Amino acid sequence: MEGDAEIWKSVCDFTIDVYRKAIELQNETKNTFLSPFSIWMAAAMTMAGSEGETGKEMVRALRMPENMGGEKLHQCIQCTTQKCLQSEEDAEVSLANRLFVLRQAQMAENFVRILKQYYGSATEDLAFLKSCDEKRVYINKWVCKETKDKIKELLPPNSITSDSILTIVNTLYFRGTWMNVFHKRETNADSFHKLDGSTMDVQMMSDLGYYDILQLPTLEARAIKLRFSSPKLTKMV
Repeated sequence: MEGDAEIWKSVCDFTIDVYRKAIELQNETKNTFLSPFSIWMAAAMTMAGSEGETGKEMVRALRMPENMGGEKLHQCIQCTTQKCLQSEEDAEVSLANRLFVLRQAQMAENFVRILKQYYGSATEDLAFLKSCDEKRVYINKWVCKETKDKIKELLPPNSITSDSILTIVNTLYFRGTWMNVFHKRETNADSFHKLDGSTMDVQMMSDLGYYDILQLPTLEARAIKLRFSSPKLTKMV
């Protein structure tokens, strides 16, 4: 569909922006782990409920193509993500979105329709739950189910307050098979060097083979591409 390349360019540009800001803010001795795509997806859903100057600012912040506004933009997002995030024989990919309404509020019908039609997102009213923590636990259970128990507590205690009106949640689950399988017998304890200069013993996978390597002199680092059995899937470390 027309617009696929523009949507993925938006995702890539936004990813660079997010990582650049995360590096600026993170502690020098700590790693930052996040999913720019999930942030982008949740923000795109939020954008569906915006208009006027706010809508224009969100389009710019998400690096969206400004010539592709309105419903056509959400249609392109749906088409692009569905094509690229499909499960295959050796790779399971699952994308889930949900809008949780935390207290009584009137949601615009068109906003709810767009989320359901283009993002597969149901709108769930949690006003029946009395406490903020009950709502937090409810959402965490949904996330845990969608990620097959990999993410058990997305929302930490006190992350939902009486001022919270709604929460948009995105989950992305992936499980794939390596093209070059790492055998369990080749996994051994070795030293992992942390950012503060100290080391710790961890279990490390190992393999002898040919891999794509990229030199990153600015970061004083190297990147390696690990391929999955599905030809369109790779992991960069």
